[in-house]
Amino acid sequence: MEGRRTIGLKLVAATATFDFVATKLVQDSAGHVSHIHQLAWVLRLVVFGAGVALGGMLFQVESRNRKDRLTYLWHEDQARALRQGHEASSVPRLEETVWQTVTRSWASTWPIGAIVGLTSALCWFAGLLR
Repeated sequence: MEGRRTIGLKLVAATATFDFVATKLVQDSAGHVSHIHQLAWVLRLVVFGAGVALGGMLFQVESRNRKDRLTYLWHEDQARALRQGHEASSVPRLEETVWQTVTRSWASTWPIGAIVGLTSALCWFAGLLR
């Protein structure tokens, strides 16, 4: 369980490291290209692609967490109904949208915010290359 709690942080750290290494490589090669604006666009595409990949990974993690959490809550409701003397099947199945999952989960909200900020900053930084 500990791995799932920290996976968002690990993904952000890996993506940030990748972005900074890509930025350093672009900065080092800036003097060796004839069109610096094309190099800036390549950096923007790489950083944006890393952000999209991170978003996809976080979506998969949160989808799995949502399924596990809903199953756990449903079983808890079933047990509560049985303890109260009700029929267990009378408890409705729980539903949750992806938006509800993301807004309720700190494991994805903060990493998504961090990577959006980092991606925006590096895309802006790409425009400063000269």
